[in-house]
Amino acid sequence: MPIGIRKVYDEKGTMIKEINYDEDYSFSVTDLISKLKKEKQIDLNEEKYIVLRHLEKDKPYYFIRYPFNEISFKYIKIDGSSGEIILDKFLYHTE
Repeated sequence: MPIGIRKVYDEKGTMIKEINYDEDYSFSVTDLISKLKKEKQIDLNEEKYIVLRHLEKDKPYYFIRYPFNEISFKYIKIDGSSGEIILDKFLYHTE
């Protein structure tokens, strides 16, 4: 998941483009880490967590997925502007 500002340079070393991956997300990655640690006892620095960001109809969201047990995993969707938890549910593995 790209975060922060990416600078693109040409072959002469001149910056030609700057991409701010965070511009649509007023609820920052740091805010997300703190919220989940405090409210859900989730440490996003652990490798088992998959975190994605995506714009749906120009609205930013974070998606967190992680294995819960052998038959299910947890799926959390968080508003990237307000930090509100939109969805928090178990999903079951299917064959």
